[in-house]
Parts: sequence; C-alpha cells; structure tokens
Amino acid sequence: MIRNIVFDMGNVVLSYDPNYIIQHFTKEKDQQTLLIEAIFKSPEWLALDEGTLSKEDACTIMKRRVSPLLEPLVEKIMDEWYLYLTPFKDITDLARTLKKEGYVLYLLSNTSLSFFEYYENVEAFAYFKDFYISAKHLLLKPDPAIFKDFCETLHLDAAECFFIDDSQDNVNSAKGIGMQGICFNGNQDDVQIIYEAIKKCS
Repeated sequence: MIRNIVFDMGNVVLSYDPNYIIQHFTKEKDQQTLLIEAIFKSPEWLALDEGTLSKEDACTIMKRRVSPLLEPLVEKIMDEWYLYLTPFKDITDLARTLKKEGYVLYLLSNTSLSFFEYYENVEAFAYFKDFYISAKHLLLKPDPAIFKDFCETLHLDAAECFFIDDSQDNVNSAKGIGMQGICFNGNQDDVQIIYEAIKKCS
C-alpha cells in the first residue's frame, strides 16, 4: 500500500531551465551561451549536486572559463540563479490534495546545498514532511544507493513509496529497490495521470 509520495524537484515541482534563467542576467546571446556552458553544464555544477565541491570553489573554477568582464556575472548567477525556478501550479495543487488525503510527502532531489536558501519560499514544500538532498548525502540519482539510503535515513519502506521524477532512468532505479513510480516531464496535462497512478497503487 502506498503511503509516501516522493517527488523529484527540477522539472517536477519547479521548472528548471538554464536558458530561461540566464535571460535574467544578460540579453547578449553569445554571453548566454558561454555562461550556460561555464556554469550549468560544467563538471562543477554536477559536483555541487554531489556535495563534493563548495559553492565558493565551484565559482572560482567557473570564472576561469570566462573573460574578466564576465567574472562578476558568474558570481551573481551563482548567488541568484534559483530565484528563477518557476513552480508548477498543478503540481502544487496535487501536493496539497495528496497531503489532505493522508499521504506523506517527501523530496528526493539531485541538487546542491543552495536548496536550503530558497525552499521555504516554495509553496508546494509546505506540504512536505522532509527533504532528502543529494549534496547533503554525497549520492546522486540514478545510483540505487541513493534510493536505499533515502529509505534508511527516513525510516521508510520502499514498497510504500511512490516516486515521481522527470528521468526514466531515475524512476527505473527507484523501482529496482521496490518503489512504485512514474516519469513526469513537466507537462501539466499529465498531472491527473500521476494522481490516478498513485490511487491505483494505493
């Protein structure tokens, strides 16, 4: 029986789009392309999610990839990028409904420790009991170890968990340790499908 609903964050609860984010820092197309590569597509960005690099050290390395003129912009982006994560209204409504129906909600996300700087401003997270952040636990999806550690850390039975993620590989990994799950690509027309899938498993 499903008792716990486990959400990914990026492109599930919040829209994460580097192309949209970068437009708020520069209108120059060449600069946008360069900064996306230097920041969001960098090995350091992944290391931040993995918890193996500090934001300060990541920023220092990222600045080496750009001209001195753009170095202050790299710092600004690293400090403010999360201001442009857009909540999905229908997912927020779903979270509210699920909590009212007695399900317990959790977050399991590949993200950096910056999460703790903004999560309280996200309405959907008011309905969540706890947050499992990859950087805090030094693990990344789709490694099955992160799903096992999630269950052990929060004292949950995998068979009672339903996982929602925008990556099928992550969903498959969760299923591999006994969770139910569904892949969601951010299409708000599919939110009802998520709800029906949860009810079918409950």
